[in-house]
Formats: sequence, C-alpha cells, structure tokens
Amino acid sequence: MNRSELIEKLDAQYYPCDTGLHVCALLDEDDCEVGPHKTERNFLMSAVKAREAFEAAKAEFGEPVGVEGDLLIDLFIDGDFVDAFEMNRQMLARFEDFAEEAGDGG
Repeated sequence: MNRSELIEKLDAQYYPCDTGLHVCALLDEDDCEVGPHKTERNFLMSAVKAREAFEAAKAEFGEPVGVEGDLLIDLFIDGDFVDAFEMNRQMLARFEDFAEEAGDGG
C-alpha cells in the first residue's frame, strides 16, 4: 500500500466528534505501512465546555512548541475542526480522566 492509498484508507476510518475533543494517533512519516494506533476516542461536550476543556488540556498536557507528540487532540465545534495540539502517549490516561470529568462521556 502506497502513502496516498494509506491516507485515503485512514480518512475513511476517521470519525471525529461533532462537538468536543477528539484523540487520535499521529502517523510515523518514516513508516507509512504501520498506520495509527487504535487510540481514537471522542469526548462529547457543549461548545463552551469543549473550548474551555481544550485550552485547559493544552496547557496541562500539550507538548511544547517544537516538540513532537504521539497523539493529536482535536477540538471540534458543530462538526468543524477548530484547533489541535500534540500530546505524549504517556499522558493519555490522565488526559482521559480530565476529559471525562470535563465532558459528557465519550
């Protein structure tokens, strides 16, 4: 499978939430055959809660500018992508607890 076929396949499997925080793994550019880890998860919440939770999570769990993370945390509001930050996989359990408390489940 070449890189464009992999991207097309992954696009078909990408299911972000309508409003809330979405967690997904980043691809390793050196090995496009590996694909993302099955870490995709949505945390649903109102638009106001989603924006507040995103900013708080970015401050607490986000990697510094210039440092690559393993996971991407997306903010979606009304089906539109708004913002994202990278996070290290080791922070996932703490992030999930944080997001569960902030939202309405996932």
